[in-house]
Amino acid sequence: MLVAVDGKMVGIIAVADTLKETAKPAVTRLKKMGIEVIMLTGDNERTAKSIAKQVDINNLIANVLPREKSR
Repeated sequence: MLVAVDGKMVGIIAVADTLKETAKPAVTRLKKMGIEVIMLTGDNERTAKSIAKQVDINNLIANVLPREKSR
C-alpha cells in the first residue's frame, strides 16, 4: 500500500498473508486421505499462488467475492 499526504507519496506499507503452522500438515493429511484440496480465496491470483505453493495446493480459484464463495 502506498501512503500519500496532500497528493505526495510519503510511505509504503507492506502487508503479507501468514500461514498457520498447521496449514501444510492439514493439507498433507487431507491429500493422504484421498481428498482433493482446492483453495478458494478472495485474494488476487498472485497472492493465492504464493500461499498455495507454500502448502502444496495445486488447484486454486482466486478473486472470488464473498457472496460467490458459497456457490
